[in-house]
Amino acid sequence: MKKTTNLLLAIIAIAGSCLMTSCSKDGNDGATGPSGSTGPAGTNGTNGTNGTNGTNGTNGTNGNANVQLFVFGQVVMGTSYLTDTINLTAPVTPNMIDSSLVLVYHTNGGFTYEIPGLGFAAAYSTRFFTSGTDMFINIRNANGSAYTGADQTWDKVKIIIAPSSSYQGTKLASVDFSDYQATLKYFGLTDKDK
Repeated sequence: MKKTTNLLLAIIAIAGSCLMTSCSKDGNDGATGPSGSTGPAGTNGTNGTNGTNGTNGTNGTNGNANVQLFVFGQVVMGTSYLTDTINLTAPVTPNMIDSSLVLVYHTNGGFTYEIPGLGFAAAYSTRFFTSGTDMFINIRNANGSAYTGADQTWDKVKIIIAPSSSYQGTKLASVDFSDYQATLKYFGLTDKDK
C-alpha cells in the first residue's frame, strides 16, 4: 500500500506542477520587428474612350438691313426704244450707287436674265450704265451691234443695291449673281412681285 500511496502522491505532484506552470501570466511584449518591403506598383487602368464631337450649328443668314431690292413694271425695248431710263429715287444716292454692288435683272417670257447679258432665246443682249441716280438700260443684238430685231416686252426690271458694308465678296460665299434666285437667297431678300 505504501507503494500505491507513493505513486499516487507522485502523480498528484506532477499534475499540480503542470497546472501551476500552465496558469502563469503572459510575458511582456517583444520589440517591434522591422517594416516589410513595399509591394510592386499596381498597373494603370485603361483610358476611357473619347466622346463624339457635337454637330456644327447652321450658319445664320446674311443680314440685309442695307441691301435693297427695287422692282419696276413693264418695259418695251426695240429698234425705237434702244435705251430705257429708270430713275432711282431716295433713299438711293449717287454716292450709294458708286460705292455699292449694283445688280440688274429683267424678266421676259417667264424667265429672269441678268443685265448685262443675253436675253430671251439669246435674241438680244443687254447692258446698263448709271449717271447720278439714273440707270440707263440698253438693248443690242446678241453680237453687240445696234439692235435690229422685234420689240421685246419685259415684264419687270429688278435692281439690287448692296452697299459695300453688306457685301463680303464671292471669295467668302460662293454665289452665282447671274442666278436671280441664288442672289436673293444670298442677301436674304424676298421678291414678293415674282
